Amino acid sequence: ISSSSMMIPLIANAVPNPLNLKGSFWETGTLYQKSEVDLPSDPEELLSSLAKIASSMDTLNDVASEGRFGELSRMIRGGVP
Repeated sequence: ISSSSMMIPLIANAVPNPLNLKGSFWETGTLYQKSEVDLPSDPEELLSSLAKIASSMDTLNDVASEGRFGELSRMIRGGVP
């Protein structure tokens, strides 16, 4: 068997993917663009939303520090077991 017969065929304009990675970029060749999130224009609303996020992060940190990784995993996935 020659080495040329073992080569993986290349598709025209395909992104080189020798490790056969999966995902949006590797399958479409275009970068993933996260949709824009509108931030509150009112500084008080922005601070309030940031305070909620900080509180959530503190809770996640506490759960992780206590070694409750199953619970942490569920929390990160939005409560999905």
